[in-house]
Amino acid sequence: MTLSTGRRLLLFGALLIALIGAIYLRSYLYRHSMPPISKDLATVGLYARAHPNDPTAQIAWGNALMLHNHPNEAMQVFADAAQRWPHDARPYIGLGALALQQHRDAIAQVNFEQAVRCDPRNALVWHLLGEVYERRHEPLAAIHAYMEATKLAPNDEVAWRQLGVLETKRKLYAAGYAALQRATALNPKDARAQIDFGNIALVQGQLAIAQQAFTKALQLQPHAPDALIGLANANMLLDSSPSGLANDLSLIQQIADPAHNAIACETRGHIYLLQRRYLLAIKSLQEAIRANPKRTTAYVLLSQAYAAVGNAQAAEKAAKTYQQLLQTEGADETAPPVGMGH
Repeated sequence: MTLSTGRRLLLFGALLIALIGAIYLRSYLYRHSMPPISKDLATVGLYARAHPNDPTAQIAWGNALMLHNHPNEAMQVFADAAQRWPHDARPYIGLGALALQQHRDAIAQVNFEQAVRCDPRNALVWHLLGEVYERRHEPLAAIHAYMEATKLAPNDEVAWRQLGVLETKRKLYAAGYAALQRATALNPKDARAQIDFGNIALVQGQLAIAQQAFTKALQLQPHAPDALIGLANANMLLDSSPSGLANDLSLIQQIADPAHNAIACETRGHIYLLQRRYLLAIKSLQEAIRANPKRTTAYVLLSQAYAAVGNAQAAEKAAKTYQQLLQTEGADETAPPVGMGH
């Protein structure tokens, strides 16, 4: 290997430092044609020691140490670089990536925030900040970070997907729909994005689009529980004929151990309710509530099922519990069946 080749590899390697510790982001870079780092640890180390005043060489050395599973040595290299070149974003990215890899999210956040102050146009740092904020349950900060990431890297489908999910959870449905539509357009083979898009399409009443998204997800991940549940709900609302409902029930029956999946039990109970199999509906909806006592829509359906069998007292109790849950912050209103609005 010539010196010039080694130099080029070091320069290229420094560009990848932000991705260590965020596994799915590795594939993001490869899809965006970023060149690979040299795996020759000795060569990178020799060059770094021969050029102690070259920040790119030092950062590439820390990156190589991290790739070769030497986190303590990598941390020392990045910390030294941060002291020597405090306005260079890359040492903080390295420190943040190490912290993220070790699940020290608070430390990762501090370093990524410093990195973005040094380099506010670094899309990958904004993306990693979004991930950290999401993991630390700071949805508004995460939305802002993912928005910045998508502005700077419009083809980052993972940032679009996570942005859409977070916006949907904040009930920003139109924005969530647009973001998830963009994510699925950028990467139609992302089953998770297809499921998330299907869910927001259900909420928006775009039933045919939801049906198509869930079908695509099942082609990519056969028997994925969320896709089976979503497709059953979309189908149920498009076709409530006896044969249609029987087909929807068969989708739910493909889910392994549905008793521990509150939404699966709720969907099955909803199907039984539409089939007028009220006792089975009550049993399934009770299972949904056992799996998730804060599942609001299960109480709505349970109240209807009790009313259908003439148990007014139980129906009133279920409806009252629903109203009480609406007043609490912990209520679970995710992915409600369309038409069962709150």
